[in-house]
Amino acid sequence: MSVVRIDGPQIDDEALFRDIQGSVNHEAEDRPSLEALLKLTAQTVEPTMPTSGGGPSPIDGIERGARDLRLATKMLEQTSEVLVSAEHGLENAYQALRDAQIEVDFASHALANTLVARLGADDLNAAFVESTAALSRLQQAVDDLKFSQAWCQSAYASYAKSVTSESTLRDALRKVGVAN
Repeated sequence: MSVVRIDGPQIDDEALFRDIQGSVNHEAEDRPSLEALLKLTAQTVEPTMPTSGGGPSPIDGIERGARDLRLATKMLEQTSEVLVSAEHGLENAYQALRDAQIEVDFASHALANTLVARLGADDLNAAFVESTAALSRLQQAVDDLKFSQAWCQSAYASYAKSVTSESTLRDALRKVGVAN
């Protein structure tokens, strides 16, 4: 394990990497820990120039910055994949909503026709059951859409933070002439 001090608290980069990996693999509700890791990564990136009196060497700061940049780039790739998946889930939820709306429309017309035709109690009961089932499917589609939208919003927020973190790291390394 390598622990490097860079103008701040002791940072164990292997533990940080494991924490980041673990956070990316958690469900959407575990995202606050990912945000905390992104903040930590953004705070610990500034490479330190040597100070007289035995401070960290420029190589230590550059190596640390390069490792942080690799981690941030990997995080960006992973959050991008999650965002794409969330967008597909949202598209599917919208399609399910459209399908459920069609079912409700069909069931409501069937119920209205049954009422107008004054058919028997069995026909009327069956029409109400079909209409109620269609409305239940519509409610489920709405609930699924709400979840998919929240997931997409969370994935976008994580992705945006990853972009910001990666950009901050890249800018810090440009200042010391390491990154393009």
